[in-house]
Amino acid sequence: MKVMTEEEHREHVNTRALKKIRLEQEKKHIDQLYRQWVGTGLHIERGMATKSKIRSVNKRLENLKLDYQVERDQFKKNEIYWYAYTGAMNYVDEKIKKLQSLEVAPNPMIMLIDLKPYLSVLKCNQVIDSEGKYAMGPRQKGAAIAWIDLLLNEGRVIMRDEIVKKLNDIDKAHLLNKWIPGLDLSPSTVRNNSSNIYQDLYPEFEKDLQTLGT
Repeated sequence: MKVMTEEEHREHVNTRALKKIRLEQEKKHIDQLYRQWVGTGLHIERGMATKSKIRSVNKRLENLKLDYQVERDQFKKNEIYWYAYTGAMNYVDEKIKKLQSLEVAPNPMIMLIDLKPYLSVLKCNQVIDSEGKYAMGPRQKGAAIAWIDLLLNEGRVIMRDEIVKKLNDIDKAHLLNKWIPGLDLSPSTVRNNSSNIYQDLYPEFEKDLQTLGT
């Protein structure tokens, strides 16, 4: 067995220390990415993180995993560091699997909200047909958004005997898609209240809702 000189030993120790530091930095980086995913301030379980956001962070974690794999052979030369490397890889895999296992889903209680009494407002304005299906064009979905926004503003959306004044994007889209078959509204568009159809129909819906008196 070759005996290392003092200089070689010092270089070996320094190299190992640098690798350990880098490993810790990468691990910290993974944590930061993960926190960024859950923390644009909003948790995915509440439906406030978009699928594109999940895919973005997931991709960055996958890239980090590839970076490790590029250096795999180099790490494998050092048995001690190889254990550290595989530990880091397992850590990355764990985060990726957790991301992949979570789905953007609405709050189950939201789906129990009953909007049936107000569907007549949509029928009166030809937003839905006689069978209750969406009857307008793909660029006129703002009509449905105006309808739900009005119901929320007027305190007509009730969940568990409590008035709901605000819904997140995921819940709002799922609720509309449930009650208006064929709408296929994306969560990314439910905040659009500046379309012409929205501006035109909101006051019409308001009049019809007052007439309805429910």
